[in-house]
Amino acid sequence: MLFSTICNPLNHKQYGFTLIELLVVLVIISLFASTLLLTVSISPEKDINSEYQRLIRIMKLAQDEAMLKGDLLGLHLYENGYFFSRNVEEKWQIILDDPYFLPHVFSSNMSLTIEIDNELVPLRYYEQIQEPELQQDIEFKENEHPPIFFLSSGEMNDFKITLQSNLKAPQNAEIRYAEIIGYESGQLITNNFPSDND
Repeated sequence: MLFSTICNPLNHKQYGFTLIELLVVLVIISLFASTLLLTVSISPEKDINSEYQRLIRIMKLAQDEAMLKGDLLGLHLYENGYFFSRNVEEKWQIILDDPYFLPHVFSSNMSLTIEIDNELVPLRYYEQIQEPELQQDIEFKENEHPPIFFLSSGEMNDFKITLQSNLKAPQNAEIRYAEIIGYESGQLITNNFPSDND
């Protein structure tokens, strides 16, 4: 009787979790944490810091996505935000089916500039980007291309994005001014520093 109990694993009770169950839980927690980091803004004083970190993370994600799927992705920048598009059969289509690449609106106390080949690109205010129900109707002009491209080879075009807070901050403020510089090789460089007129 004792021998049959030891040899038959069906008679044993299982205690604890399997390795696969623990790994699944860890993956779910990490996905939830990264989504939370992308969507939560800490405070008005830290808006520039969180926007800058969010944008750099999403740009790196776009690079990875373009390489993994063999896609050509574009980043469209406006005064009040940005969105990503995918080139499908020689036409740019806004990405609305991926939660990481959904259109994003800046807080009202931020300004953004972009330089391509050392020339300042004029940015316009895009009202449709602010209304989720209008985002699916965003259309591109016939010759409109995104200022920033992410190629399937991992390369991109040269650019410099500058994010600046319009708020007057105390002397011990965190990041007030940030730059993201992209090189054709696919390298992204970041600089951040307090505003000169504080």
